[in-house]
Amino acid sequence: MYQNILFHQETILQTRFLEKALNGQLNSAEDTELFHTYFPQFPESFCLILLRLNTTQQISETPYSDPLLLLQTYLQSELPTACQLQLNQNDLLLIVSEEALDHQMKTLEYLIDNVNREEPGYEIVCVTSKCYDHLES
Repeated sequence: MYQNILFHQETILQTRFLEKALNGQLNSAEDTELFHTYFPQFPESFCLILLRLNTTQQISETPYSDPLLLLQTYLQSELPTACQLQLNQNDLLLIVSEEALDHQMKTLEYLIDNVNREEPGYEIVCVTSKCYDHLES
């Protein structure tokens, strides 16, 4: 039980530091050091990918209890180097290295095409940013 609580708290802290970094709020050397503790493999050059999972059915009518969690689980197994940040109940932000972008976009295109074709109650929309050289850009 305590391991679950600690894991959950660690995940919250990790998410907060990622949010601070993306908003340009790593204001001290200590913040930057803690960020790199949570994300030791954070890419030097990276892109942001926003995935939005739209549902066209009422939540009570959908066959999945938590479709975004299913999406996250799939992405963790298929894109293990991508950092994930759940923004709300529909939006998921991925941070991928520029060098892995082509491969990871092919995986995402395959996923999006299949979900949009095979799951009539769901639609995934994807937006990709330009690549950034460092967190401060």
